[in-house]
Amino acid sequence: MAVTTFDGQFSFKQDSLARLGKREPSKMNADQYAAFQNSPFMQGVRKTEDLCWSFTCDRDERRKKSDPSFKPTDDDFSAPKAHEFDRCINYYKVLGIDEYSTLEEVKKAYKKLSLVYHPDKTAGMSAEQKEEYAAVFIELKNAYLTLGDNATRRQYDRERDRDKASFEVNGFKPKTRAHFDASEVLKKLQEMQKPPGKHLEVPLAVKLEKFFYGGHKGIRRQRRVKDFGGFTQETRIYRVDIPRGASEPHDVTFRQGGDHHEDTRPDTLCFKMSSKPHALVERRGEDLVLRSRVGLGTTVQNDPLIWTEVPSVGGRHLLLWGQNPFYNSTRPGELRVKVEGEGLSSKGSLHFTCRPGLSSSSSMPARPVQPGADPTADQVVVSVKNMQTDGKIFIRIHKSATMADVRAKVVDVLGLPRGSTVRMLQHFSGGYTPFSDRQALGALRSLNCAGTAWTGVDFTPTRCKQFLRDILVAKDRPAIQAKLKVSKPGGSAAAPEVWSAFVSILPEYGLEPITSVMQDTIALARRKVKELPGCDSLLEQIEQL
Repeated sequence: MAVTTFDGQFSFKQDSLARLGKREPSKMNADQYAAFQNSPFMQGVRKTEDLCWSFTCDRDERRKKSDPSFKPTDDDFSAPKAHEFDRCINYYKVLGIDEYSTLEEVKKAYKKLSLVYHPDKTAGMSAEQKEEYAAVFIELKNAYLTLGDNATRRQYDRERDRDKASFEVNGFKPKTRAHFDASEVLKKLQEMQKPPGKHLEVPLAVKLEKFFYGGHKGIRRQRRVKDFGGFTQETRIYRVDIPRGASEPHDVTFRQGGDHHEDTRPDTLCFKMSSKPHALVERRGEDLVLRSRVGLGTTVQNDPLIWTEVPSVGGRHLLLWGQNPFYNSTRPGELRVKVEGEGLSSKGSLHFTCRPGLSSSSSMPARPVQPGADPTADQVVVSVKNMQTDGKIFIRIHKSATMADVRAKVVDVLGLPRGSTVRMLQHFSGGYTPFSDRQALGALRSLNCAGTAWTGVDFTPTRCKQFLRDILVAKDRPAIQAKLKVSKPGGSAAAPEVWSAFVSILPEYGLEPITSVMQDTIALARRKVKELPGCDSLLEQIEQL
C-alpha cells in the first residue's frame, strides 16, 4: 500500500532552484562592513543600547538605595527566567507597587490581593464574576513570578528600558497590553482598614402625601470629599424612596455617604423622615383622622337620607351617603365614621366625626391641636364682604389656607344651600376679577365676594342652641380657664369681662370677635333658646358662667 503526500514548502524550494539556480549567500567585504557600521541604522542601534544601559544603571542605583539587600550582577541577564513574561504588560501596576519596591513589598502586595481574588475566596459569586476574578488572579500570579525573582525582574526591566530608549531615539512607541491595575483596589483595602466614621442622623420632614401615595425625594446636601490635592466641597443629591404607608420615622441609610476624613472612613448618613403636620388630617399609625368635624346641615333631622362630602389627602374627597340616624330625632349626638382602605395603606382607615347642626363643611385647613393647646393658634380672622348686598361676615381660618378653602368656609358659616355660588374677588385694573382657587391667603385679611346674595348669618333657634353648647364646651379649655380666672379674681365679675373670654367662638358663626358683639349674641341666643322645649338646663349652665 502506498501513500502520497504533498509538501508545499519542498515544492516551492524545487521550483525556485529550477528557475533561479543555486545561489550562494554573499558576504560583505571590509569596506562594506565599515560602511554598514557607520550607517544611520547602526548608529541608532548603538545609541539605543547606550541609552538602555544608562537606564539600567540608574534603575540599579535607585533600587540599591531603597533595598540594601539588592545585589545586581551581570549573570542576572543570562540566568534562566522564572516566568516567560510579557514586556507589554506593566506588572508593577498589576500588583499596585512602585518600580523600586523591595522583594518583600512585592510578596506583601501579592498576598494582600490574593486574599481578594484567589479562587477560594469567590464562593457565592456568579459564574461571570468568578471567571473575572480568576483572570485577575492569573495576572497577579504572573506578576509575582516575574517580579519575585531578582534575575527575571532585571531581564524584564532591561527589555522595558530598551523599549523606552527606542522610543526616545527613534520615536517608536512601546507596545502595551490592557491589564489589571491594583492601585484602586489597594486604596480601597487601605480605606477599609481605617476605623469607621461617624453615624449621623439627619431628621427630615416631608409632606404626608409622600407616605400616602409613596414616591421618592431628592435631598441636596453639601459634603467634604477627598481629592488628589486634599479635600474639596461638593454638592451631592441623595435619592430616597418612601414606600406607601411607611412607618415613621422612615430611615434611609447611605453607608459612607457623608464627609470624608483623613484618619477614618467616610461618615454614614441616616435620613429619618417624618411627615409634616397636614392641614386636614392627622396620622395615627396606618390610619388618618380628619381634624375638623363634618357638618350634616341644620335640617338633617328632616331628611331620611344624609349626604355630605369629606376631604382627605392630596385633594381626594369621599362621598358619604346613606340612611340618616338623626331622622326625626331631637337628641344631640355625633356620628363617628370609619372608612376602611382609605388610610395611609390598604390596611388603614379614614376616621371622621359627623355632627348635625352644622352646615356641610369642606376642607378647612386646621392646625394639629395638641392636648391642652389653643385650637385657634396659627389661625387668622378674615372679613368677607358681599359686593351685591354689602353683607359682611368674619371667619376664622388657617393662615396657610387657599381661596378655595376660604370659599368653602364662607359656604359653611352661612349655611348656603347646595349649588350656591361664591366667588372671591380681587381688585384688578379698575375692576374686579376672581381669585384662583390655588391662590394662597397670605397677608390678606379683608376680602370681597360675589355670587349668591346674602346679608349675614341667620341665627335660628337651633343655631342659637348650638352656639350656647359651644360656649360650654369651650369653657373647659385651659386657655379659656386662664382668661376666666383673670376676669374673676374675687369670684364675681361683670358680664362683659366674662364674655370677653369667649370671643374666639364668634368667627365660627360669622361674627366679629369683639366683646360687644359677644354680649349682643348671648342675649339673642338666650331669647331664642327659651322658645325651644327642654333647654332650661342649658340656660342655667350659661347663667352660672
